Amino acid sequence: LAVYEWELMFFFFQAEDGIRCLVRSRGLGDVYKRQEQARAMWNLVVEVAPETREAWLRLEQDAMERGEWELLAHLLQRHSTVTPSASEAQALQLRRVQLLDRSLMMSERAQGELDELIARGAANSAMLVYRAELAERLEGKLSAAGYWVRAAMLADDRSEAVPLLCGAARAYLDLGVYDKAQQALEQIGDVRTEQVLTLKLEAELGDSGPTVRRGDLLDELSAVSNAQPSHPAGWLMDWLLYQSYPADGPTCVHFGGQ
Repeated sequence: LAVYEWELMFFFFQAEDGIRCLVRSRGLGDVYKRQEQARAMWNLVVEVAPETREAWLRLEQDAMERGEWELLAHLLQRHSTVTPSASEAQALQLRRVQLLDRSLMMSERAQGELDELIARGAANSAMLVYRAELAERLEGKLSAAGYWVRAAMLADDRSEAVPLLCGAARAYLDLGVYDKAQQALEQIGDVRTEQVLTLKLEAELGDSGPTVRRGDLLDELSAVSNAQPSHPAGWLMDWLLYQSYPADGPTCVHFGGQ
C-alpha cells in the first residue's frame, strides 16, 4: 500500500502541468442510478402537477427508449386525460391505439378503443382513417369503405377528403357495390381529376341505367387524360360486350370526333 501511494503521488508530480485532479470513472451503475433518479423526479412532477407537459414527454420518451410498450401505453392514456388541449388528447389516444396494434399486437383491443371514441364523438379524421385500416385487415373492404367516407366528412379541407372518398369508391367498385361507389364520388363535388373521372366512369359502367352520362364522362376524361382516345373508349366497348341485356341495343356516344 505504501509503495502504491508513493507511485500515485509521483504520478501527480510528473503530471503537474496536465492533470490537476483525479476523476474517478463512473460505471454503468452510476448512469442507471441517475436515470432512475430522473425518472422518479418526473413521476413526482406528473403526480403533483399533471398539467406539466414536459414531464409527460420525458417519461414517454424514456419508456420508448427502453422498449417498455405497456408502460408507454399507460402513460399515453393518463396524459390524454389531463392535457387541456383536445387536439393533443386525440393525438395521444391515436398513438396509444397504434401502439396497441403495432407493438403489443392487440389489434382487437385497439379497434375496441377506437370504436368507443367514435361512439362518443371524440374521434377525428386521422382516427377514422386508422379505424378504416384496421377494418380492412380485420373485417374486410366493405367495412373499411364506410370509415373512409366518415373520415372524409371530418377532414379539414377538400384536398384531404378527396383521396379518402376515392379510396372508399375504389373499395366499393372492387366489391361490385356500384351505388355506394357513386354516392361516395358524389360527395367529391366538382373535382375533375383523371382519377376521379375514371372512378366515376367505372361506377357508371357497372350500373345498368341510361348511358348518356357515360358519354359525357368519356368526353371529360379525354380532356384531362394523357391516354389515347382508344383507351377510355375501350371501357365503353367492354361494357357493351358484356351487357346482360342485349335487347337494350347498341349505345352510341360522341367521343373526340370519333
